[in-house]
Amino acid sequence: MKKLIFILVLTFFSSLNAQEIVVDKLLEKINITKNKEEKQKLLKKLKETLANKNEKEMQEANAIIKAKQKLPSKVYDDTFLNK
Repeated sequence: MKKLIFILVLTFFSSLNAQEIVVDKLLEKINITKNKEEKQKLLKKLKETLANKNEKEMQEANAIIKAKQKLPSKVYDDTFLNK
């Protein structure tokens, strides 16, 4: 079980790192190119990439919020059962 969790965490962080590398490469290409048409295409691709990344992050955040709402706000007290 611990191995599975460890593998999932590594996969998650490696995918985040890969997404950041893609964004960095696009930004670098935009800064290097001098052709306006090519810059516009790269900017459009960058916008789409960031929008997809933002959508995934929002879905994860909403899932975390929903899971947190399901947790009890008080710690369970079983002292009345011992009487």
